[in-house]
Amino acid sequence: MPMIFIHNQTKKEKMKNRIPLSDEDRIPWLEVLRDLLNASLFVLLDVGVEVLMNRVAKRVAEGNHFMPAELLQSQIDLLEVDVSEGIHKVDASRIPQDIVDEIKALIF
Repeated sequence: MPMIFIHNQTKKEKMKNRIPLSDEDRIPWLEVLRDLLNASLFVLLDVGVEVLMNRVAKRVAEGNHFMPAELLQSQIDLLEVDVSEGIHKVDASRIPQDIVDEIKALIF
């Protein structure tokens, strides 16, 4: 199983204090993602910004996330999806079982 890169405490504190990560902050994380993506199937759980913000805000309110929802837009603005690289988009606004079924269909 590949090692998953987790943001260090300094970066978590930065986000917790409503400071978006810079490109320099993201480079190690992006390099790990790049390497993982080159070795496996990548599925983008695609959903609207409003849904994402509501989900993150809920997790923050429950104490289950370190980043405030208002920083999400800065991440979305930088997201680049090139379907020619084999990225599969799956509508993540549906019920979880439907999402899982679609991903299984892609794998098998």
